[in-house]
Amino acid sequence: MNIQNTTPIQGNKSKYRGRKIAAYAGLAIGVIIIGCIVTLLLLPDSFYDGFLREKVMQAFHTAYPAYTLTISKVHYKVVENRIECDSVSLTANDSSFTGSISSMSLSGIKRMSLFRPERIASDILANSVIDVKNIVLDIPQSQYEFQCTRLRLSVPDSTVSIDTLELDPLADSAQAEGGMKASCTMTSFSARHVGWVQIIRAKRIDTSCFLHATIAAKNILADFPKSQYEFSCVDIAVSVPDSAITADSANIQPVQDDAKYFAGSNTRKTRFIADVPECRISGADCFAFFRQSMYRARCVHIRNASLGVLINKDKPEKTDRTKPPMPYELLNLCKAPLQIDSVEFSDGTLRYSERYVMTEQAAEFTADDLQILVQGIANRTGGAAATVIHAHGDFMHAGTMNMLVEIPVASPAFTMHYSGTTSKMDMTQINTWLVPGEHKRVTSGELQSSKFNINVVNGKANGTVQAIYSNLDIAVLDKKENGGGLFEQLSSFMARTFKIRGTNQPDKSGAMKIGVVKYAKKPDDAFFQFVWVALRGGICDIVGANF
Repeated sequence: MNIQNTTPIQGNKSKYRGRKIAAYAGLAIGVIIIGCIVTLLLLPDSFYDGFLREKVMQAFHTAYPAYTLTISKVHYKVVENRIECDSVSLTANDSSFTGSISSMSLSGIKRMSLFRPERIASDILANSVIDVKNIVLDIPQSQYEFQCTRLRLSVPDSTVSIDTLELDPLADSAQAEGGMKASCTMTSFSARHVGWVQIIRAKRIDTSCFLHATIAAKNILADFPKSQYEFSCVDIAVSVPDSAITADSANIQPVQDDAKYFAGSNTRKTRFIADVPECRISGADCFAFFRQSMYRARCVHIRNASLGVLINKDKPEKTDRTKPPMPYELLNLCKAPLQIDSVEFSDGTLRYSERYVMTEQAAEFTADDLQILVQGIANRTGGAAATVIHAHGDFMHAGTMNMLVEIPVASPAFTMHYSGTTSKMDMTQINTWLVPGEHKRVTSGELQSSKFNINVVNGKANGTVQAIYSNLDIAVLDKKENGGGLFEQLSSFMARTFKIRGTNQPDKSGAMKIGVVKYAKKPDDAFFQFVWVALRGGICDIVGANF
């Protein structure tokens, strides 16, 4: 009996000793792990600096041999699993650029990568959140310097955000060109859903990395000292998946007011002010746009835009003035193929003014409530045969005008067709243009309707103008000196009234005077000037007076 009971007791003692050994071993391993953690936590910062700094710089050079990375000091936060770097510089070996950073941190690091030098660069960058402050990047070839206060790149989230960007000319280049180089600033820039892992590991940027990207920039301001203009925009957004580009509150205007803008030149200048509260582009080929291989969009919609134009004709023209470009010449300036199916302007405003005396009111032409549809914009054949423009608006606050313009695509010469109609209007409303510009005044007159049809071939306009009106009187204005200024005074009506056709109504047979348009483009004619001068010739042929 006693012999039989001895074996189970010995077996239980063996199991107990095995469990005890396992417990001690686990405790020992736990103590070792805790000891390692405590050691890592208590290690001086200089240890991590000496261990990581050279490894990171060497690994970066191995991964990107065309660049040299220099780090002043490296800190490693064990608990946060974050590397912090002080005073970082990055230089291209070909001196194409130099960059500096005041501080940089990398979090979300694979700790084991720190012990594998050959994978430090790719693994750290491909799985980290990078936070960089006070970036300065000099690009001697372009003679520009890029700065930003903060850049945050989250590779796992495929996002990047930049605060307070500035693009300024380098000091030497700015002085060499008399401070005439452009500059640009924006308060923020962000890009989402970009394939940063693919970019980092492939070491190049491919369009496939932006298949799902959305880009946004806010409060953009670009200054162009040479032209004395600035461009501003509150918000620009690009969505590659939606093929859409939007811009809000865009504006182009001179940096200075009109007096200072015109005072800077002894010759005639043209001042533009363009304001676009809302612009939407759909069907945009974003990839082709970024590659500059083609500019393609299905539709551009611009709302509530306004354009103001002022020419100071109180000064002489430049003797070496370049020839104003025609529409086909402007399109051909774009070297890459350009194709936009339609551009729609809704509720637009136009103010065109010519100033003949600095202290006097400028001659002004106005068009309000403009609805314009432009179809088939292109600079290559193969798409639409012609660019077609439909326009409707309030003309000089007096009546409505409808206009159709057709311009052949990629025409080698200035060729076009334009036609239109006007509604009933009070003709005295055009005095805001005639009195300052032509020194004539419409004292009375009522237009029932008018229409025009003009063809232009190789810069020569031919066509007709029909106008039904009554009780038209036009008087000449005297110009007299008065204290250094000019004023107009209506002269004796009976002595100076034009001998004009005061009424043009169809007779019983329906016949009436039809104006003939015949005008050849002059070398210095701008597009809208040519259109108006040719049309005015037909109006003068009906009225019997040149104005």
